[in-house]
Amino acid sequence: MIKKLVRRAFRGMREEGMMETWKLAWQWVRGMLLYEPVTKLRPAAPVPAFDPAGRDPRIAVQIHVFYAELTEELMQAANRIPYRYDCYVSTDSEDKAEAIRRAFQGKSNANHVEVAVFPNRGRDLAPFVAQMSPHIRRYDYLCHLHTKHSVHDGFGRKWRRKMLDSLLATTGHVAAVLSLFENDAKLGMLFQRTFWRVKPSLGWKGNREGSEALFRRMRLEVPLPDRPQFPAGNMFWARTGAIAPVFECGLTMEDFPGELRQLDGTLAHCLERCWTAVAGAGGYTFRRVKAQPGVNRRGENG
Repeated sequence: MIKKLVRRAFRGMREEGMMETWKLAWQWVRGMLLYEPVTKLRPAAPVPAFDPAGRDPRIAVQIHVFYAELTEELMQAANRIPYRYDCYVSTDSEDKAEAIRRAFQGKSNANHVEVAVFPNRGRDLAPFVAQMSPHIRRYDYLCHLHTKHSVHDGFGRKWRRKMLDSLLATTGHVAAVLSLFENDAKLGMLFQRTFWRVKPSLGWKGNREGSEALFRRMRLEVPLPDRPQFPAGNMFWARTGAIAPVFECGLTMEDFPGELRQLDGTLAHCLERCWTAVAGAGGYTFRRVKAQPGVNRRGENG
């Protein structure tokens, strides 16, 4: 561990300068202090009984596509689900929607694909809630993905792929993920360990008051934790019953502000921090997971 830190520090000095190196070093140290337990999953074989013939799919995948060039990447990630699933895709223009439909045609493994256009409000969260609210109770499990890019940070590509690998690394990994849910009726959410570069920005920041207002709207009478535990980056697997209050409290697109590249303080930022608290209010737990070392999206042991 020490050698890794020293190598990273010297590389940073060469490439980014002394001040940036110290900043990154502090982020890394703080990230180590804010340790998050994580479960390393071994690939599992798909369970035939999970998806019997003739039964409606138990899984929904919702993908928000803002950066259309990333459509293929997220579609291929969803294709690693070894069970039948329905796929709901949101975007912000008809041109993008048509391109998405063409990309999915004949390439997606989804049982059903629905592409809808929403205003550019509330990042990925407003379209996610708006599109899935009518359907949330039709499914047992829900996977939410989006074209995370974070152009203001410069590490969006790496962060996005870390999240995708934790959730959908391989078909065997996804089978292991669903087995966790099937074997633990109180498991409500499952997501990745927080990317180390964003750990210093965790906490409520300017989002506590808005989060409390959101809880009142959902009629959840439990106190928010001192430190939120949440899927930073907003990709996750969930048991639909655990997060249903979000979709059933009447949120609309108009509740979310228009996109002005806000970095905090919006309803979307509040909701991102509230997922596990919502699940916890219903008696559900959460876990952080990652693929077993040596397992990645290129193969079971690639």
